[in-house]
Amino acid sequence: MSSGSAYQRERIRAPNRSTRSIVGQQRWGGIRELILRHLSNRKFQQWQERALVVQGKVYAITQQEAEDALDMITGTTFICNLLARVLLDPGATHSFVSSMFVTKLDRMLEPLSQELVIYTPVGDALLVSEVLCECEVLVEGLGLLVDLLPLELQVLDVILGIDFLFTHYASMDCHRKEVILRKPGVAKVVFRGERKRIISTSLISALKVEKLLRNGCTTFLAHVAEVQKEKLKPKMFR
Repeated sequence: MSSGSAYQRERIRAPNRSTRSIVGQQRWGGIRELILRHLSNRKFQQWQERALVVQGKVYAITQQEAEDALDMITGTTFICNLLARVLLDPGATHSFVSSMFVTKLDRMLEPLSQELVIYTPVGDALLVSEVLCECEVLVEGLGLLVDLLPLELQVLDVILGIDFLFTHYASMDCHRKEVILRKPGVAKVVFRGERKRIISTSLISALKVEKLLRNGCTTFLAHVAEVQKEKLKPKMFR
């Protein structure tokens, strides 16, 4: 992946204090040379592969979470010539496709150059090692390409993350539920999402509750029971 070298520079470290003191402010080339002196090629390769695991995040994996969020837009469009339930989420670092939706496509997954660790809304870490390359997203007759990572999604078929939005110069109007895509040299198109009634903010999904608990939020458990009152009956008065 194109971001591999950036992660490599950020995550490579000298193996011990003495080496760090020698390195000082030297650049990556000098650091790599010193590391190679201390490690055999085999060990360095294994250590390098462990260091190059890229991380990503996705903030909504269910339809309910997508509808609850004010900064996400849901709708339908054609993905690889198949009608798909789509979520546009600027909080997702990558774009994803439902594993079930992949089975409907006449396309093969390709191995990633490096594995990705994807963190879900409840804090779970999922390892992704394959990608569906150059999938066509149809918006107002214009085909826009995106790479999709397979993920277990509920109800949703595709999540278009910040990688897609950035590449196609997207601007989001969350109130109107619209996404304007105006890549230079390409005609401007608008993705129009569904405008649904916003449910009460006092209601949250079970996934959000679990996430809040993991973050150490205080929780109060209440038991509410409905007590049936005896209905008043008309009485005869003398």
